[in-house]
Formats: sequence, structure tokens, C-alpha cells
Amino acid sequence: MTEVREPVLLYLEHLGVIDAFEQCCTLVPRSSIADLSAYARGSGRDVRAVITAGGTPMEEAIWDLQNLGLIACLGVGYDGIDIDRARARGVRVTVGRGVNDEDVADMALGLLLAAVRQIPQADRMVRAGAWKGELLLPMVPSLSRMRCGIVGLGAIGSAIGRRLTGFGSSIAWWGPREKGDAPWPRAATLADLAADSDVLIVAAPATAETEGMIDARILKALGPRGYLVNISRGSLVDELALRRALETGGITGAGLDVFATEPHDGSFWRDLDTLVMTPHVGAWAERGMAQAKAMCASNVSAFLRGDPLPSAIV
Repeated sequence: MTEVREPVLLYLEHLGVIDAFEQCCTLVPRSSIADLSAYARGSGRDVRAVITAGGTPMEEAIWDLQNLGLIACLGVGYDGIDIDRARARGVRVTVGRGVNDEDVADMALGLLLAAVRQIPQADRMVRAGAWKGELLLPMVPSLSRMRCGIVGLGAIGSAIGRRLTGFGSSIAWWGPREKGDAPWPRAATLADLAADSDVLIVAAPATAETEGMIDARILKALGPRGYLVNISRGSLVDELALRRALETGGITGAGLDVFATEPHDGSFWRDLDTLVMTPHVGAWAERGMAQAKAMCASNVSAFLRGDPLPSAIV
């Protein structure tokens, strides 16, 4: 490895933001380090900041970096980072607050439309030459007549609600705290929201409290005509319970952009025709990614200058 010079930035994924620092920093990709613990004890002492996606679990050896001062997350989520440990170590943590709300909301509606209107099934039917007169697809409900429940009314949940308003759908939501300015009614409980909804869209953050919150009980409340969409984190959904519900007709269909294990080979879900899947690409759009990169660069630059951090959570 070439001789390092301060400050050093270690980036855990190729996130496309590092070109902002090529003239002022030594940039070290995680993939270039065979033994992170050994690196931390050696030239890793010069690492001042780590750039990561935020949802990726951090390696234990990251905490061996003696002079680590900043973990800069490109995305909104930071569930892969031990925030209490960062606070105890005096390590600052920044996120891409508000950078991809609109793009992720678009994906939620895309998955909803694909699941309800059976777009993947219809595409496969046409490609296979099976469109020969009488349609082989069952009749589907009209989105404008569906009751849509949003789990978590933060920036992304609110953006989803605005889009659903344009479809004419009935909207309600649930979250642990009241929001006085919310334009839609809040259900008393998550179970109540599921029972009163045809569609449940999960947009809550990943925390210890939300882990596995969409379980067999909630799916049963959603019912055999219901649909589930998750664009938050895979940890919020009990995937075994969801699979059983899809297998048995406990719900009609689902759309998932996020999973408990990422990436995966698809084998757990492959035989479920009523499930639409995408590989965690809700934020993968030009506007949101450009904003995420700009905010990450601003946070790192401010940290290196000793200025206030634009979007720090610690």
C-alpha cells in the first residue's frame, strides 16, 4: 500500500462520492484491505472518516480505527451503525437526511401498482405468447377504491400519501407519535390500521422497536384481500410469516424492495407468483443520488474543516 497522508477516508462501498475528496485526502477502499484489524493497528491510524451506505452492518474492526472521528452515511438509514457506541467514542455520525424521499415514494407506488395490477404476470403472459383472446389473469381491484394504510408518516411516508391522494385512494396511517399537521387520520394501533386497510405500505425506520413489527398477527388483520409493500428495511417484516401468508392466501400479494438479508439469491421467494421484488433500488434514481452524494460530501468537508456538520445525528 502506498504511503498515506492525512486525512484518510475509508469508504466501505463504491458510492460515487469519493471524487469530491481526491485532491485533499487519501482514499482507501475497504475492498483493498485484506485484514481490517491489522490495517487499523498500522496505517489505519490515519483514518479520520468512514463513508458508508448506512444500512450495511459495520464490521467490528471499524471501531479499532484509533482516530476515527466521523461515519458519513450516504443514505437516510443508519441502522447498520451502533449509535450508542459512536456516541461513547465521540465519533460523529451524519446521514443523507431528506435526499431520496421522493424517489423511494415513487418506488413504493411502483411496487404497489405492479402487485395489484399484476404487471409482472401480464408481462410474462405476453412474452410467452399466451395472449390469445380470453385473458388468463384474474380481475383486480381498482386502486382508487382501495384503503391504503401507511406505517410511519415521516418524509417518505408523507410523500407516499401525497401520491396516493392523486389516485383517489382512502388514506390512513399509524406511527408511535401523533402528528398534529398530518392530513390523514391516525389509527389507534398498527393492528387497527391493518384491519382497516386493503394495502399496508411500510415506511417506518429500522429500530429495535420496529423489528419484526409486520408479523403473522398484522398480516392476518390485513386479510386475504390485502397487499403489503415494504420500502423501509427488511427487518421490519417477519419474512417467514409473510411467505406463509402468500402461500396460503392469507394476503393477496406483496411488493418488496428490501429484505432481511441483502443481497440474496431469491430462492426463498422464487416460487411465489404473487410477490413482486426489486433489489433495494428505491433510492437508485438520479435526483436523489445526486443530492445524497452532495450532502455526504458536505458533511465530510465540514468535518475536515472543523465546521458544524449539516446533517449530524450524533
